[in-house]
Amino acid sequence: MNSFLKQSLMGLWKKALHDINSTSTFEEIVGHDDIKQIFAKAILSKRPVHLLLVGSPGSAKSMFMTEIFK
Repeated sequence: MNSFLKQSLMGLWKKALHDINSTSTFEEIVGHDDIKQIFAKAILSKRPVHLLLVGSPGSAKSMFMTEIFK
């Protein structure tokens, strides 16, 4: 990967992280403290982290995604 592309992608990644960190605090979601901690660690990780949300209907999967992309 050339250096220009790498710098551009890192700049986009840092901007996305800043936007996510400044807006998503998961205050709208009651409970699920363990999942909130996992999301916080993933968002603040230096490397990209993938999360797979699995659960029964009504287990706040969509709410977490909505809070991240707010």
